[in-house]
Amino acid sequence: MKVKFLKAVRVAGKEYHQGDVAELGEPTTGRLIEQGYAETLETKSEVEEISPAGGSQMDFESVGDIGEVLPVEGEGEQSFIDDLLGVPIVIVSAKFDKGRSGKLEGKDIATIQFARRDGPGGWFTTWSGPLIAQLKQLDAAGALPRKCVIEERKGSSGYRYYILASARRG
Repeated sequence: MKVKFLKAVRVAGKEYHQGDVAELGEPTTGRLIEQGYAETLETKSEVEEISPAGGSQMDFESVGDIGEVLPVEGEGEQSFIDDLLGVPIVIVSAKFDKGRSGKLEGKDIATIQFARRDGPGGWFTTWSGPLIAQLKQLDAAGALPRKCVIEERKGSSGYRYYILASARRG
């Protein structure tokens, strides 16, 4: 079933963002629609309107750059937060920004530079409010770098969020 994403979400290791269109199978599409992450594209005209043929009808220069919306910057390889869950890392630094477009406009975004004991470090981006609040506290206290693990939690409404936890717990 073809769906249009309403919110940023990661499905089967791939990240989708607001406005993306993808063909996914059941029961995944049912879950995404039920949780408010996506909507079905019912008619052919809706699909054509979202993805114009060849892009030749679009004015390339009038379309904004991804760097205007997401702070995609960091040293080393980009990682995805889900790949770092439960892995001891050292948060080296964090850069804070605000989304500048669409549903992310005004929402806090953090780009985190990290190191690992057993492999290359890198960076990742998050919109998780609780994790960003913790990072801002650490940054304000001058407490970076700091060893930790990232844990995933679920709020009462079913939405996922992330927090930093002690690396000693594992």
